[in-house]
Amino acid sequence: MPYINELRNHKFLIILVDLLCILAAYIAAFYIRYQGFPAKNWESFVSLLPWILLIGLFFISVYELYALDRKNTLWDILVKIFVAVTFMAFLTMAASYFFREFALPRSILFIASVFTIVLLATWKYVFLKLTRRNVVGKVLFIGDDDNTERMISKIKHPMLKGTSIKQVHPNIPMDKINHYMRHADYIILCTSIQKEKKSMIIYHAMECNKLVYVVPTLYELLLQRSSVTPLDDTMLMSVKPFGLTWDQAFIKRAFDVVTSAFTLICTSPLLPISCNFN
Repeated sequence: MPYINELRNHKFLIILVDLLCILAAYIAAFYIRYQGFPAKNWESFVSLLPWILLIGLFFISVYELYALDRKNTLWDILVKIFVAVTFMAFLTMAASYFFREFALPRSILFIASVFTIVLLATWKYVFLKLTRRNVVGKVLFIGDDDNTERMISKIKHPMLKGTSIKQVHPNIPMDKINHYMRHADYIILCTSIQKEKKSMIIYHAMECNKLVYVVPTLYELLLQRSSVTPLDDTMLMSVKPFGLTWDQAFIKRAFDVVTSAFTLICTSPLLPISCNFN
């Protein structure tokens, strides 16, 4: 739906505010700890700041803290924030050892982590409150009883509160479907509709300038990855199996190796500390 697409376009803004929250948390931590910004400690923080933001961006992406349009409760988001900030603190501590920025106190890392959790949680709460007030519109769901409850529960997730849903059976006459279609903003088609009727519904929806969402079958998913191959004056569609191609698999493996090596280097200063605890 357009509103969902709009939220996806807000991903950059959400990530930017998240990084600003991390920066503000460290500034507040310095002010709470020292009532100011001592030159030596502040210089160490400035030197580590690019790595702090990079580590924050990494865990924001890993735990999808930007994906506030999904079916997540506020508690789920808080748990993700807590886990992500905990890993941020450990990797930031490792980075301070690795780059020999010992002037950044551990107390600053701890206070900043607490402030980061509070600021991120507050920001996510405010964003959810503002976006959940939006009404998506009237949705016409065409499907049988087996698919109705499951799909409607997904449509009525927290980010779409206030959506008006009308469900009709796919076997009713086409003129009644057209009548309901004129009063709806969006149409959702389930998999149980016959292909001929599904084509007719999509055709009439295009005539009425309505946006249609189709729950795909396996056949339609396979066609999505197909490519057109001409054979003389006949058009053929080659259906490719699911999975990564060899070049995609190579890039993925290379990225895994680089990421693992980087994580091992960043966490290596913690190994002697863990040995001392044992």
